[in-house]
Amino acid sequence: MTVNLTLTEVRSVTGANLYRVKQDTSAATHISASVFVYNTEDESYGHVATVFDIENISCLSKSAAETAGDDNYRLATVTKDWETLDLALEFSSYNKSRIQELIEDYATYADTFAGTTVTVYTSA
Repeated sequence: MTVNLTLTEVRSVTGANLYRVKQDTSAATHISASVFVYNTEDESYGHVATVFDIENISCLSKSAAETAGDDNYRLATVTKDWETLDLALEFSSYNKSRIQELIEDYATYADTFAGTTVTVYTSA
């Protein structure tokens, strides 16, 4: 199974001399576009989702997570400000590599389920 996800990244420098990285995912095929995991209690960004997260964190908003009593929720966007260009570039690069890993892992995960099996049962 082919798994696809489109990432749009916007980099900017804010008036406070912070380096901003905004990443948005869209056009998802065979996977949710909501791949950024947040903490429900303080709304802090945690990480790019794993296959486990995609399958187990069903809430796609803070309010849904609060209602469900879940510790985390997933969104299709993350925006982070960094004090140095190096940190901003490292964040960007790391997230991109994690998204690629997620896509590959999710395709493998889906492929182990999809398919046809034939089992013959016989009496003893």
